[in-house]
Parts: sequence; C-alpha cells; structure tokens
Amino acid sequence: MEFPKTTFDWAIISEVLEQRGQLTMILDKVQEKQRQKNITNSAQVKRINPEELPEPLTVEAIDILAHMANEIPQSEEWHQIFSLLSHEDLRRVMDKRIEIQDEIHRQKRAVMTEEEKQKEKAWWDNRAKNPNPDEFFGNMGQPETPEQFKNRYGVYPFGYDENGNKIEQ
Repeated sequence: MEFPKTTFDWAIISEVLEQRGQLTMILDKVQEKQRQKNITNSAQVKRINPEELPEPLTVEAIDILAHMANEIPQSEEWHQIFSLLSHEDLRRVMDKRIEIQDEIHRQKRAVMTEEEKQKEKAWWDNRAKNPNPDEFFGNMGQPETPEQFKNRYGVYPFGYDENGNKIEQ
C-alpha cells in the first residue's frame, strides 16, 4: 500500500472541523496557549537586578517587576528588590500583578468549554450554599480512628482511656 505524499490535507480537516463547530474552539485554544507562552517567555526574558532598579519606577519596570513577583517560585532577585521598594512603588507593582493574574484568568476562562464552565459554576454554587469555613474538608493525613492515632503517636487521643475505650463524662 502506498501512502500519499502529504500526510494531511488541511483543507479537508479544517472543513470537517468547521462542520462540527470545533475549528474555532481548537484555534482559540492554540491562540490561548501561544498567548500564555508569550506571557511566560516575556517574563522569563526581561529581568531587573537590584542594582539596575530605576529610582523613579517606569511603566516598563513596573511591568517587569510584576512578572517577577508573579513567578513561582519567586527569585532571589525579586526578594532583594522587594526589600528596596517603597510602599507606594510596591503597591503599584502589586496592582499590576493583579492585572496580570486577572488577564491570565480571563484567557483561561475564554478557552473553557461550556461543560467546563458549567462544572465550575456548579462548584461555586455549591460553595455559596455551604460557606461554613469550620466545615471539615478532610483530615490532611491525620489518623481517622483512635487505633490509627495510637499506632501513629503511641497513645490514645484525648477522651479515650489506655485501652482505647471512650471515656463517658
């Protein structure tokens, strides 16, 4: 069997995807990934050293510092710059950082499918119905039973005697 010279006929593929209504969704996701990559690359390329920090902060410097503050993990350079900034300059940088985070969130939201949007909305609706902050959401690795507590810590938890029986008061 002989394979065709070209592996894909993009015209046919795009026509099929267009008929299914998926072409725009795929293109939007590709553009979103490219935008995120550009944001990440621009933040990685441009940096300011503490020695190069301009005295009156320019708009460009604030933008670069906001990207540096938004990095995870934050660099040692950012920590040094953080200690050098005045409260007013720090506020301007953090405001710009919030704008960057909001833009990233808007871009992520724009490429979400309707199903993903409905799932997120259901999660927030459930959270709004049950906003009790004292509610137990998991034990984060702590023992669930008195026996597990005894195995981990060598003693039974408060309210139990040395044999593991609950003390009635």
